[in-house]
Amino acid sequence: MNTIAHITDRFLRQTHGSQNADDHRNLADYIWMLNHDGVAVDTDMIWEELISDFERLNLIFHANTEAVFSRKLVYAVNGLVMLCLNQIGLDTCDTEIRSRLLQLAWRIGVAWDAVLAGDIEAIGQHVEMEEMARDDGKHLF
Repeated sequence: MNTIAHITDRFLRQTHGSQNADDHRNLADYIWMLNHDGVAVDTDMIWEELISDFERLNLIFHANTEAVFSRKLVYAVNGLVMLCLNQIGLDTCDTEIRSRLLQLAWRIGVAWDAVLAGDIEAIGQHVEMEEMARDDGKHLF
């Protein structure tokens, strides 16, 4: 289902992890595997899950201007960013992982800002354009 409550719950699952902590599309699982198993796969699968939910959330808010941003939703999105930033601060986090997590945190922030702005139709496209504009041929992360 694509309700605000369901999307909020999916964001919260991203911050809390799955039952077996082995889902490469889940941010908390990714970090758990990184810290316990040394797994360092790309974060693209996580981003695909998240941007899909940001797009759905945006559609809901466009379709229903009466819809409200619950504290639980705001908390969940903030939790995604903080999970990335907390991992970046660890001494055990190497440069490549830091770069991936910083990029993911940045993308989450841009996507969330776009949802809050309320006038952006394609969140994923917006994030890509912002990334290209800031990159300008150089690696930012």
